[in-house]
Amino acid sequence: RRQIWPQLPLKVILMPHSHTDPGWLKTVEQYFETSTKFIISNVVDKLTQHTNMTFILSEAAYVWRWWEQADPEDRQKFQHLVDSGRLEITTGGWVMTDEANVDFFSMVDQLVEGHEFMRRVVGVRPVNSWSVDRFGHGGAFPHLLSKAEISNMVIMRIHYIWKEWMARNQNGDFLWKQSWEKDGSRAPLCHNFPYDIYSIKHSCGPDPHTCLGFDFRHIDGEYNEFTMHYNPVHAGNIQTRAEL
Repeated sequence: RRQIWPQLPLKVILMPHSHTDPGWLKTVEQYFETSTKFIISNVVDKLTQHTNMTFILSEAAYVWRWWEQADPEDRQKFQHLVDSGRLEITTGGWVMTDEANVDFFSMVDQLVEGHEFMRRVVGVRPVNSWSVDRFGHGGAFPHLLSKAEISNMVIMRIHYIWKEWMARNQNGDFLWKQSWEKDGSRAPLCHNFPYDIYSIKHSCGPDPHTCLGFDFRHIDGEYNEFTMHYNPVHAGNIQTRAEL
């Protein structure tokens, strides 16, 4: 395969998404008022303006708050984007539930709350799950997803040893089957992202320094955890960097 790779076009898959915890360093109200409501409004505006764009949202808690404040025109735009498939509601739970510190009933309750709102108000039933910021994953939630008729799921934050094993054995995509199931015919198809988390530092490959070398968003004077390792991309070196 390595011999034919240079002859094949590079296929880049981008997943435009947003994730804000409903309560972490700020309260859910503070997150919504300072960032999330503007994110959702911008998504609606940009997807309406650019018909080739798509986006995914997960946390129903923020969609509900935005919907309650939105005017009829923005609600109609949001609904049209959902109906056309360009704005996808993934998982559809009230939150992106944790799996390490909560019981099963809590996971059920938040999924029921989110799905009830999505079906009643937006008229959509999620079929894909997007879980990129959990502190570990377990078998209970895939079982719950299958009962909610969600057939595909994406996970990210598992132990790096498991990521190495999956990469080495090319098992990053698998059916998350329960031990009591005979054939796994109702098991969701699970994709494990090969990197640690969805930040620029870790989302383009196994070496963070490679990722940092292509951080086109970097703004001069803006400090972040990658500032010391950032390599600016400009007109003088873009051709060289493109050929690496």
